[in-house]
Amino acid sequence: MKKGFSAILTIFLVIILTLGLALTFVKLGNIGLNLGVSLANSIQADFLARSCGFEVLLKLKDFPEYQGGENFNLDQGRCTIFPREGNVFKIEGELQKYFRKIKIEIEDSSFKWEEVADF
Repeated sequence: MKKGFSAILTIFLVIILTLGLALTFVKLGNIGLNLGVSLANSIQADFLARSCGFEVLLKLKDFPEYQGGENFNLDQGRCTIFPREGNVFKIEGELQKYFRKIKIEIEDSSFKWEEVADF
């Protein structure tokens, strides 16, 4: 009787441990998938911000008096060129809840481009 009970208890413990490991692997896979999606969205938000940054530089080439203040709504997100502040343009790319921000400082015929955490 004790041998049968021990065998059943051992099998039950093995099943519980196996299920626990399986659930852990599923959770880790889910976390990895979410991190991958977050990284992809962040990269796309960066692409949106950079695209608007290049738009600013192209417009300045043709129209040196360009003042900004534009929004571009695209299929997957949007980018905003905030109104010019002196020689500085602030640009934001947004995709879902992911934001990337760029600041461009214009000096004569050169510029300084940097990604910033906040304006």
